[in-house]
This record gives sequence, C-alpha cells and structure tokens, in this order.
Amino acid sequence: MKYKKLLFRLLIVFLLAPSTAFAHGEESFIPFLIDFGSLIIFCLVALRVNITDKGRLILIASYLVTLGVVNWWFITSVKYLDYIGNMATTNAIIIIVPLLVPTLVYITIRKKYR
Repeated sequence: MKYKKLLFRLLIVFLLAPSTAFAHGEESFIPFLIDFGSLIIFCLVALRVNITDKGRLILIASYLVTLGVVNWWFITSVKYLDYIGNMATTNAIIIIVPLLVPTLVYITIRKKYR
C-alpha cells in the first residue's frame, strides 16, 4: 500500500512539472516524457527486486539524486547548448544515466541487503 501511495504522489508531481517550465512545446515535453518513462521503468524494477526495504530505499535515493543532478545539468546546459542540435546526446544522457547509476548501486549492495 505504501508504494502505491508513493507512486501516485510522484505521478502527480511529474504531471505538474511541465507547468513550471519556461520553455514551450518540444523543448520541455520530450525530456519530461523521458523522465516519466524512466520513473515508470525504475518503479517497476525496484518493486520486483529481491532486496530488503532498506536496500530499496538506497536504490530510490540513488535514482532520485541522479535524476535531480541530470535534470539540473539539462536545465543549466539549455542556456549554452542548442537543444535541437544536441537532442540525441541530451536525450541519451537523460535516459541512460538515471537508470545506470541505480543499477550499479544494486550490483554493489545486492549481497548485503538480501
């Protein structure tokens, strides 16, 4: 039950996130959809992984911190980089990094938190 409430609250936050963007159209919507898809994939995997709740908390924290850092990088780099010109690179970074870091954390902690 706790996870369903948490997922519902995160869904509401992510659905309201584009309303705070200062960009319009494609420049804010594509990264939002990528983040949302990444969150859904992560939640499905995190709920299925066979580790303790403390291990899940570590995975969730690593994902959220990584997602925050990547989104901070995206928001600050849009000022200096042309998003349309670097779309493939930027989208790849937004997809790969937040899913790669918790995977590496899981590989590191899986024996300790089984």
